[in-house]
Amino acid sequence: LGVDYKDKLFTLAEWQRFSTSEKVREWAFPALPYLREGTFIVTESVPMCVYVINRFGTPDLLGRTLRDKGVVEMYIWTIEYMGNVITINCQQKSAEELRRFKETQWTEKVYPRLLKLEQAVVGEQWFLD
Repeated sequence: LGVDYKDKLFTLAEWQRFSTSEKVREWAFPALPYLREGTFIVTESVPMCVYVINRFGTPDLLGRTLRDKGVVEMYIWTIEYMGNVITINCQQKSAEELRRFKETQWTEKVYPRLLKLEQAVVGEQWFLD
């Protein structure tokens, strides 16, 4: 989209300090990632993407028809769901918990969705008209 931006990466310690600061406590939903434009703050990946597309791009990037928009949203939220499952489970502490995650959550929830997503996006079945 050709928009200049500044990327700030936080260590866990930096985020813990930042997230408890008075400035951040005023946000509606303090979280990473976040996007700030002037005094406007939006958090969470999907709302950030939708905001940037509508603010700086063209809404057609989210689909031209109602059907296209629904399919795009389905893929966005599928990716978001998989990211949440992976992130939550990779924060486990023991090797046994990670093994159980791989055997259950990964095998039953994430991997099948990745295969369907790959087929739709990379394979013959393109999801937008």
